Amino acid sequence: MQDTRMWTGLANSLFIAACVIVIAMLRGLAGALLITRLQSRVTGLLYTIMVSPILTPGIIVGISTTIFWRDLGVGGGFFTAILAQSTFISSFAMLMFMARLQRQDISLEEAALDLGATHAPKHSDASPSHSSSRQSPLPL
Repeated sequence: MQDTRMWTGLANSLFIAACVIVIAMLRGLAGALLITRLQSRVTGLLYTIMVSPILTPGIIVGISTTIFWRDLGVGGGFFTAILAQSTFISSFAMLMFMARLQRQDISLEEAALDLGATHAPKHSDASPSHSSSRQSPLPL
């Protein structure tokens, strides 16, 4: 009986960890690309929002997340655990991606564009007539 509960708990933890990794990496990369490539007054605010979970004690983030979702009628479970953990971990992922993106030579990106690479299309600019907008390709 005890072994079954232990294996179930381990499987649940691995499932949550896998989901958190995927969500945190995507959010971290998106935030890092926006902050490093976007030249706007909004970047400081975005940086502050993305880094704030690191500066806030974990117990405060956990309690506030629980209270927020409970007030919306969502009970604790996989969803809230994944959401809370990915919010916290995405800050670290963003800082790691930013460190790499800031060291990347912009001339490599320009050379790739000269050799035929294209920018990723925006959702709002899906038509070919809007192809003149400036976007950054993902570094590999």
